[in-house]
Parts: sequence; C-alpha cells; structure tokens
Amino acid sequence: MLGSNSFCSQEIIETQYSFFSRPIIPTCHPSDSKQAEKTQREAPGDRRSSRSCCSPNMQQGSGVEAEVTWEDQQNINRFGRLNSRFHELEDEIKASKEMSENLEDASNELILSDEDMVRFQMGEVFTHMPREDVENRLEKMKEEVGKNLEKLEDEKSSVLLQMADLKKILYGKFKDSINLEED
Repeated sequence: MLGSNSFCSQEIIETQYSFFSRPIIPTCHPSDSKQAEKTQREAPGDRRSSRSCCSPNMQQGSGVEAEVTWEDQQNINRFGRLNSRFHELEDEIKASKEMSENLEDASNELILSDEDMVRFQMGEVFTHMPREDVENRLEKMKEEVGKNLEKLEDEKSSVLLQMADLKKILYGKFKDSINLEED
C-alpha cells in the first residue's frame, strides 16, 4: 500500500489487487501524470519518485515491465467476477447434490414404508398425504433438482472455459507478474 507521504492524491489512486489478496499494481489516472513527472524532476534521487505510484509500468515479478491498459484491467476484473461465480456455482452444485441424495433417500424410505398416509414436509409444516401423491411429488422434485444440477454444471464448465481464455491472455502479457492461481 502507499504511504501517507506519497505524492498522488487519495482520490486519484486506484490500487488494483489480484483475486487472492496480493497487490498487482498501483496506478493513477492519466490526468495526474504531469504531477508525477514534476515530482520526479524535483527529487530525482528519491527512491519513491523512481518507482512512483503513477508509473504506467508494472514492476513486480521478474522485473519485466508491462503497461496495464484499460482493457487489461477489464480482463482482470472480469476474471475476478468469473472466479467468484465459479465458487458460488461449486457451492450451489454441492447443495443440489445433497438435495438430490436426500430426495433419493426419502424415495427409498417411502418404498419401505407400508402406510397409506405419509407425513410430507411442506416448508416448515408436516402434512398427512396419500402415499401416491408423495411419490409423485418426490419424482417431480428429483427431476427439477436433476435439471437444475445439469444447468449448474453447464454454467460451471462455461465459466471455466472463459477463465482459461482470460488466463491465456493475461499470462501472455504479464507472464509471472500476475497471479491468477489459487493458493
């Protein structure tokens, strides 16, 4: 992070982070580049001025400098959103699989039951229903959960493909100066 003695104003600085809490690059708006040049001329021996927060170049990793364009930042942000969605999808898929297993268990228990009237939970309330109605409801619920699970798996694979494409683009430009992998 930038210290309080930095020459860029707080409202101008946008600190960009990777999606795993490692800073990538601090940059400034183009309107502040004249101030950065002026400060560098005034204090040429100052270490802070040689690696200013307003420098458009990336100075991390193996020391390779790469300019971060607006499009690059949009790709980084898009990757972050896709990564978040990927984790949400994993949680939803896990919950959907658990629901499917629970419905299958309920269906198996219903087969073993010899009662004509069965208690069936609707929301927070249990109601007595005929066995055939409960079997039909369980089958419909299993179909809905199966379709939902399939939809979630398709979306997950789509998100993974988009993330892979963005990784190729970003690693191609920034090499090891950017970290898109989870630890």
